Amino acid sequence: MRPGQPVVVPEGLAGKIQTADADSSQVLLVSSPRLVVGAMTLRNPPVAGLLRGESESVLILEFVSAGASLDVGDRVMTSGFSSQTPPGIPIGEIVQVWEDPEFGSRRCQVFPNVNFGSLREVYVLR
Repeated sequence: MRPGQPVVVPEGLAGKIQTADADSSQVLLVSSPRLVVGAMTLRNPPVAGLLRGESESVLILEFVSAGASLDVGDRVMTSGFSSQTPPGIPIGEIVQVWEDPEFGSRRCQVFPNVNFGSLREVYVLR
């Protein structure tokens, strides 16, 4: 395993490998504010932004174009803009959308697909 590799469960993205050695590894969960993931909505055309964690039940999709069409209920997945994270891994669902006047963009609150408190087994993508 190598740092940066995506960690997934059947429900979607759980996080990324933070550190790894011969016997163990540590995962930085997608719910962590320290992990930023390229993400996009599952709509046509897709709307892209950067997703970071805020808590176990709140993720924030930010730096979304001000004119982007977004709705509560839109599904969010990885965008694949990072060479280590393939596109299309489910992340969650938009539950709130608001304007961010400081950056002239929109932000979304995303409810994650993964229940981080119940993780027992995960898969690491190469």
